Parts: sequence; structure tokens; C-alpha cells
Amino acid sequence: MENIKCFENFLQEEDMKTCNQFLNTPNWLFGNKSNIFDKTSIKFWHLNLDENDFFSIYLKYKIEIATGKKFALKTVYANGQTFGQDGSFHKDSVEDNHWTFCLYICQFDDNPINMDSIGGNIQFKMPEIKPFLINIEPLSNRAILFPSNYLHRGLSFNRFISELRICVAWKLQEIN
Repeated sequence: MENIKCFENFLQEEDMKTCNQFLNTPNWLFGNKSNIFDKTSIKFWHLNLDENDFFSIYLKYKIEIATGKKFALKTVYANGQTFGQDGSFHKDSVEDNHWTFCLYICQFDDNPINMDSIGGNIQFKMPEIKPFLINIEPLSNRAILFPSNYLHRGLSFNRFISELRICVAWKLQEIN
């Protein structure tokens, strides 16, 4: 658990507005899967951000500042999930020096929502510790850094939430 780090209020207000502008485009594609080798893996929404300098350069630099690590960017994208589009347990990489940085963007049009009841957690399967599953809520502007070889999945919001659960994910290789 000590290798999973949470960063609350990761982005400043202006950066969050810029982030939301990019994520509110009609460029989302349907059909991404957590585990392409698992035939039962559920499809969800995907937005590639590799060519977007705001995400691939500017925010990557902010990640390096916050984590105190230097990274090479492997890829950056956004996942979008609605009710029923739970991800499957998977590893993003098997390499020891690879990290995943997830930033949660919850767009609820300023409607007050009880975050305790929306679901959408990221789960880590950690057989070596008790409890077996670690759940972290996808609070807006919360970021999580974890080793890419940790078994994890993203869950969708519950059936009473019609919004898209958005997670921007950076796949990073640590540079020594």
C-alpha cells in the first residue's frame, strides 16, 4: 500500500477548466477494454491524448513535480465509463520501473452529490495484505500514482448517476 500515493486537489482551478474543455469534445471513441485478452471484459469510452501538449507535456511536468520523479511518457488517455461498464482486473505493465498516474474528473454540473454513494472506485487486488481489496474513491481532482504492475480495475458509477466517470491515465516509465 505504501507505493500507492494519493494527491488531493491536484490541479489548480484554471488547469481543471482547461482539462474539462478538452474532455468535453465529441472525439470519444467506444470500444476500449481493460484487458484485451479477456473476452468477458466490458467495453467503455476512450479518448487518446498523446498528441495533446496540455496532457502529454504540461501536466506530465506537473506530475513530475508532485511525485519528485522524472518520467518518460508511454501514453496518456482518458477512460469514460457509465453504469455497467466496470473494468476488469489488469496490470498496465509488468516492468518494475513503470508507473500509472490517474486523475479523476467528475463533471456534475455543480449539482451537489453525496460522493459516498456514487461508486466508481478504483480497486487494487493485493493478496499479500489484509483486506484483500483496496478501494479508493474517484473524487474529482484526486490523482493516484501506483506501480503499473499492480493488479487493478476501475469501477463505473452506480445506476443512479448518469454522468461519465472520467479518469485521465498517464502510463509512465521512471527515468533514473
